[in-house]
Amino acid sequence: MRSFVGLLRREWQEHKSAFIWGPGCVLIVLVLAGIMATAINPYVEADFDSSEAIEINERLSEERRDRAGMMEMLAAMVFDVAGSTDAELEDKMSGLLRGVVVPFHLVYLAIGFFALLACLYDERKDQSILFWKSLPVSDTATVMSKLIFVIWVAPLVTIAAVIMAQFLIVTVSSIFVEDGMSGRIWAASQIWWRPLELLVGYFMLGVWALPLMGWVLVVSAWANKLPVLWVIGVPWVVGLLERIIIGTEKFSEIVTGHFALLMSLPRDTQVSVFGMFTMFSETRFWLGLMVGALLIATAIVLRSRVNDAH
Repeated sequence: MRSFVGLLRREWQEHKSAFIWGPGCVLIVLVLAGIMATAINPYVEADFDSSEAIEINERLSEERRDRAGMMEMLAAMVFDVAGSTDAELEDKMSGLLRGVVVPFHLVYLAIGFFALLACLYDERKDQSILFWKSLPVSDTATVMSKLIFVIWVAPLVTIAAVIMAQFLIVTVSSIFVEDGMSGRIWAASQIWWRPLELLVGYFMLGVWALPLMGWVLVVSAWANKLPVLWVIGVPWVVGLLERIIIGTEKFSEIVTGHFALLMSLPRDTQVSVFGMFTMFSETRFWLGLMVGALLIATAIVLRSRVNDAH
């Protein structure tokens, strides 16, 4: 167990810059946007002529209406706290906070993909694999540490950044809504549930991603050149041959469907903490799990066959 923890620390040391600066940069952009919006708002006058804007403007207190800037009017139009029921306001806040997850999630997927693709390929390319294989650590432990780090450990940094971003969004939103309505914004945001929802989402994401990540590991352990082309090209060729020879597109549909859910999974769990556990009842989930286990085992075997003659 201690050696496996050491392997996870090794992965952290190798990839911490990418996994910290990736979500960190997204968070910095959001923080700067919030600061600029707060600072500039008093100097920008709102000029909305729509009937909705006029109606909402009438709800603002006289004092606030006189000094209302662009952000006050936008917040009033987006949330319309006074004119929304609790359920409607919760839907609006949930949609806003789910949207915050998107840029962080896309950055994590990109970094995780390339980190996993390079993990076994690079050590063969620079021959450092000879050093690592001389240590009393099995190929199984080495490969599994790389996989577990990318799909379950590294997302913790992204989750922390998302939580800070969501807290910032709720804070800024509560500042600019109608007078006396900031409390409803905080209540509707259900900000206290977001960390649990994200943890559940990224745990299920890791399980769902096993067949795709397993394939990336196989290519990383096998390809001698251009692993990115192999990762993308082989599934594309298989799908093309199926379409030409059999006339169906089942393989392509499975791959694209799996990837589509991979893109949206953490956002979907924001709706319900336990919503994603329904995947355990789906046949394709268990088939994907078996395929993932087979691919990971293949990557371990390929790495174990690398020797001094490589």
